[in-house]
Amino acid sequence: MKLPYLLFALLLGMCGVIVAAFMIDEVPYTEAVPEAGGEAVKTYLGHGFMHPEFETMQVGGDGAERHAKVLWLGWGFGMLQIAFFLTCLAFGSRKHGRVGPFLKPIAIAGVIYAAIFTMMFVAYRGYANEDSHALFLALPIPTAWMIYGVWIFPFFYVLLYMYHFDSWTFTEKDQAEFDRLVAARRATEAGEA
Repeated sequence: MKLPYLLFALLLGMCGVIVAAFMIDEVPYTEAVPEAGGEAVKTYLGHGFMHPEFETMQVGGDGAERHAKVLWLGWGFGMLQIAFFLTCLAFGSRKHGRVGPFLKPIAIAGVIYAAIFTMMFVAYRGYANEDSHALFLALPIPTAWMIYGVWIFPFFYVLLYMYHFDSWTFTEKDQAEFDRLVAARRATEAGEA
């Protein structure tokens, strides 16, 4: 599959996940039947409801219940974003219509990045179902995965780009071709003046 088509397919996939998230009923909700009869009216409580003791405060309710139907959509959206990011790296780094030697390390790092992202979701699912919450370096476990893993890991791509720029992206051959084009352009401009 050509990279532009893959990018478009990934964008369509992300749109599909967003549409699916909007189609799923919010949880929790209550149903009340009017006294005069008629259809039951759903009141969604997922955006918060009044705190039983403090009027000015809202409570979100049980996180495990609220996120049970949509958590997998968040994971799917994240996986599609990671794939989109990696495809953009491959698309922006190709030469003469083909992807270069950097594809293998980028793909391996992408699998590791996807695994870290998945661990954040697994940790959050467990966190939402637990009564007591462990900490890692002063943060709840899912937040620690986010900060120390999902947030920091893309720096690997910066290092990869930085150390292999001369051999993968802009080689000496590319520099010589650039210098030739600049010299030709200057000669043309000097001849016109």
